[in-house]
Amino acid sequence: MDYIFETPLLEGIIRKRPNRFIMQVELNGVIFDCHCPTTGRIGNIILEDIPCLLSKSPNKTRKTPFTVEAISLDDIDTNKKRWIGINQNAANR
Repeated sequence: MDYIFETPLLEGIIRKRPNRFIMQVELNGVIFDCHCPTTGRIGNIILEDIPCLLSKSPNKTRKTPFTVEAISLDDIDTNKKRWIGINQNAANR
């Protein structure tokens, strides 16, 4: 089953995960602090320099303008990536 997001997701690259709640993601050459909805480990995946999909928050006062919705273990340059959803809240919606 596919989950449809209200607005199109943006593709970025996770550069670092400084803590449980934040992933630093490069989007169009700019690094943003993004909300990480999965606060625990995600298997044995090293969350650095991998592609991700972001949703933009409509809340202009939120500290993190984006939420990481999915990650990919495919190469950054691959056109047809396979995505792994990491936002359990999206599945519940």
